[in-house]
Amino acid sequence: MKVLHSEIIKTKRTPLRYITFLLPVLFSSALLWYSSERSLFDFYIHQAFFEIWTAMVVPIMAGLLFGLAANQEENAGGFINLFCNNFERSKLYIGKFLVIALSMQIIGMIRQWYILMFKSLRG
Repeated sequence: MKVLHSEIIKTKRTPLRYITFLLPVLFSSALLWYSSERSLFDFYIHQAFFEIWTAMVVPIMAGLLFGLAANQEENAGGFINLFCNNFERSKLYIGKFLVIALSMQIIGMIRQWYILMFKSLRG
C-alpha cells in the first residue's frame, strides 16, 4: 500500500491525471456527435465505439501511460528513486502497474458513464 500511495502522489502534477479524466469524455463526445448526425442503431453505435476503443485507444493509451511513468521517474532524478531505495523492485513495478491499470479502469468507467448519461438524456 505504501508503494501504491507513493505512486499516486507522484502523479499529482502530471498529465496522467488530465489524460485519465479528459480522454474518455472527448472520445465519447466525438463518437456521440458522429452518431447523432447519422441514423444508426444503438447496437451499431456501441459496437463501433468498442471496436475503435479496443483497436486504437487502449494500445495507444497503455504505451502513453507507461511512457509518462518512465518519463516521470527520469525527471525525478534519473531513475535513482526507482533503483536506490529500500523497497523491493518487484513491489515498485507492481505499484507502477497498478496505478496505470487503475487509470485505465477509471477511463473505462468515465467513458461508460458518459455514454449512458447521454443515452438517457436522448431518450
